[in-house]
Amino acid sequence: MALPPTTEQLQHELDQFIAQGWTALDTEDGVERWNKTLTGVSQRAFMGVGTINKPADEVLAAILDPERRKTWDPYFLEGRTLADIDADTKVVYQVAAAGGPASHRDLCLLRVVHRLPDGKIAVITKSTERPDCPPVSGYVRADMLIGGFVVAPEGTASCRVTVCAGTDPHGWMPGFVAKLVGAKQPMVVARLRDYLMKALP
Repeated sequence: MALPPTTEQLQHELDQFIAQGWTALDTEDGVERWNKTLTGVSQRAFMGVGTINKPADEVLAAILDPERRKTWDPYFLEGRTLADIDADTKVVYQVAAAGGPASHRDLCLLRVVHRLPDGKIAVITKSTERPDCPPVSGYVRADMLIGGFVVAPEGTASCRVTVCAGTDPHGWMPGFVAKLVGAKQPMVVARLRDYLMKALP
């Protein structure tokens, strides 16, 4: 079995993913929406960028807590930790809503929290394989090529938040469902913002 990627390798991969190839769609409710085509993958990658007027660590806490995430991310159905690799690295299991008539997707992910020298915090996720994380009956095992969040502080009480993902959903998914989900997923930035403003006024 290949060694897992290092934090630096994952950060480089996420940086490259964010840096190029995107098509701007529009701005809705303060969130810039982007997408791009991935070679060999039916579902387009998505990215959403918006400002949240809360400190970066408060935003990070809401992203990492699976119970809190269920309240603001309609695509996040389940999440739990399978293994703690170190203080910032975990293997996690997630179930994501597929939308419409398609089966929900489950994922086995390596998740790294990386605090960069410039103050940004990256939450990087990438699919991995483990014997204690087999595909679950009733779901389709998806492949997260790379994705996550970047929380960039703007002063002490505000931050610029980017969410993005390139995922191969595998299995059957109608084109209209993939298009609809791809348009809505960037809006989790607005939902996270609204949740934090209500929960932590």
